[in-house]
Amino acid sequence: MKNVYFVVLIASALLLPMIMPTVPAAAGDPKVWDTGSINDLAMSGNGKFLVAGCADKQVYAINWNSDSVESYDTATGPLRTDGGAINAVDVSDEVETGEYYAAAACQDNSVYFLKRTSAAWIGSIDLSRPVSTVAISDNGMYAVAGTAVETWRTENAKIHLMTRSGDVVTETKGTSNPWPFTVKGKSSVEPTRNIKAIELSGDGKYMVAAAGGYAYQFERSVGEQWNRSFTSDVTDVAISNDGGYYAVSTGNFIHGFVRATRQGWAYNAGASVSKIAISGDGKLIAATAGSKLVVLAFNASAAQPLSLKWSFSAPNALSSLAISKDGNYVSVSSGNNAYYFHTSSNTPIRNYAGGMSAVCVDDKGAYHATGGSSKVYLMEPVYGIEISSQSHTASLLPGANRTFQLTVTNKGNRYDPVSLSHAGTYIAWGAFDTSPLTISPENSALFNYTVAVPDKNSLGDYGAAKAGTIALIPVKATSGLSSAVHGSLDLEVSVLQRYSASVQPARVAASADAGSGATLSFTILNSGNGGDKIKLSVSETTSTGWPYTLGASTLELGSNRYQEVTLTVTPPANALDGSQAEFRISAKPQNGAGAAAIAEGAVAVNPVYGVKLEGESAISVKEASAVQHSFSVKNTGNLDSTYLLSVSTSASGWEYHLSEESLEVSAGAARTVTLTVVPPEGAKAGAKATFTISVVAEDSSATSSTLAVSAVVEKVGGIPGFEVAFAILGGLFVAIATRRKR
Repeated sequence: MKNVYFVVLIASALLLPMIMPTVPAAAGDPKVWDTGSINDLAMSGNGKFLVAGCADKQVYAINWNSDSVESYDTATGPLRTDGGAINAVDVSDEVETGEYYAAAACQDNSVYFLKRTSAAWIGSIDLSRPVSTVAISDNGMYAVAGTAVETWRTENAKIHLMTRSGDVVTETKGTSNPWPFTVKGKSSVEPTRNIKAIELSGDGKYMVAAAGGYAYQFERSVGEQWNRSFTSDVTDVAISNDGGYYAVSTGNFIHGFVRATRQGWAYNAGASVSKIAISGDGKLIAATAGSKLVVLAFNASAAQPLSLKWSFSAPNALSSLAISKDGNYVSVSSGNNAYYFHTSSNTPIRNYAGGMSAVCVDDKGAYHATGGSSKVYLMEPVYGIEISSQSHTASLLPGANRTFQLTVTNKGNRYDPVSLSHAGTYIAWGAFDTSPLTISPENSALFNYTVAVPDKNSLGDYGAAKAGTIALIPVKATSGLSSAVHGSLDLEVSVLQRYSASVQPARVAASADAGSGATLSFTILNSGNGGDKIKLSVSETTSTGWPYTLGASTLELGSNRYQEVTLTVTPPANALDGSQAEFRISAKPQNGAGAAAIAEGAVAVNPVYGVKLEGESAISVKEASAVQHSFSVKNTGNLDSTYLLSVSTSASGWEYHLSEESLEVSAGAARTVTLTVVPPEGAKAGAKATFTISVVAEDSSATSSTLAVSAVVEKVGGIPGFEVAFAILGGLFVAIATRRKR
């Protein structure tokens, strides 16, 4: 591909009539123009300006509007020169909106320059010899041309440099100037009569040329910087956009060079190489070797700098070659056919028939043109993306997922780096399993899109998808070449109702006094994703038989709603400390038909301490004799206890002691203790003393009881005196202290 600001034309300064397409082009079909027999084609970097140099001494300049299939801006048309055929053409990038320059190399010894909007030549340079090749810089300021010396002359061919200032083109030359440059002869007696090929870097600073058995490299302001001789004639040259890399074809070999180091490497293509091209970044080289197209990766730092990516064999010898500046597309002609490839594959995207002799592509490979048999065919880019799936609906429970296998089809005519996206309210439910896909024309790629229905049913969390929700998720595949082109598909997921309940906490324990009720509180949650009726029940898992009451038997709750329910348990009045009843609470969703959620409850009886002293409150004592008085210690609590006993009196001289000072009494039982009393020696009848008996629980000092016992001395053999009588009539005094401890 050649990109230059002006085109050299081999025609006289005639007005350019309009060129209309011969066949109206439908989308995806090439546009076709009638021309003469084509020798060369060139296309602007954006693909919107075409020039064709023909053997009928005409240049066909075609400008067209790519945004309209049927509308063509053909301000220029066929031009004629007085001399011979057009040998080569080249065209600049778009200099300003709608403006291009073109140049043509003519057999009549001239290089002609055309400005598209002028519809006429802006100038020509007479090089005194037939012009075989021409190239123009992307910025349109510089052009180089090579001559082909007639066989009857004994001189070497020359390379000429031309500069454009405004619309004036002049040749750079002079005694102190390196231009024009005369190439080396084949030998001392045989001149090199033809500049086979010449190419410019994008800015026109560097150039390479093929002449005889030499390849030359130039810098515009310096002239020749390097040349290299080969055993076979150099057939073609190419240079990267920045001039840092160039390629040379000679014999069966493809050569790659680094300009800065002048290092080079060779690859044997196995057949005579006639055409060569290099990508804008210099990383890819394409060449024609007989009937074979060879595509090489070029990496000067690799162990094998030139390595084969792929090759393609055509039925006939290949004659023309072009590569897009971005290195993604390559086009070749072979006999009656032209082939168009993406450089990732040796399978042609397109194959055109019709005596094709020339090909060209734009910088990005969006537009490619072929010429032959007096016609120019232009294939403009067609973009089309479709997305489909065998199934696009699903019904899912919360927590479930579904993977949809989607098919993306490239209905266009270019490799398309398709991007995938999704949108809408439910975008968080879905995810792709792949990055953007590059899909070849008329081919499809599969990718997976997984939809997961949210499942959040913790207490108070309302994130679970609600039953009956219909989630529409638009999924889109968008062309990476034209953002307005896309295919879309709505995935539909219906959320089913999941019936679920939970009881929290999982276990509740409480205590109660015997004869009193204990309340256990549970939270019943509808953890399903829709409204539900939940059945409740309770059963004792022990065998106490204690009475209990559940606060509700049925609850109607919305999704993720909850309600507190109580279980009341009443231990009997005679329940002992430590006795416990266990219960099982069940919550069944779906009106009792679903799986039960279970929790446990337990009620234990609180400990109660109590003691009571019981016995007579008066006793008679004989003079100088001992008397024993029995009383009982009763445990009025609900647990076995150990009690401590003591006795005291304010009377002096009396002797006394208890038969037990510590004893263990079972809950509800009583034990007898004896108080022995002896009056003082010499005590007279009627003497008396009051003894206070005290008892306290060893584990509860607040649990105690006392008993006051009055003792009166009676006269031996006598009748009890009034003192004794009064003591007896005084009755019993019983002091009971009871303390309960939880």
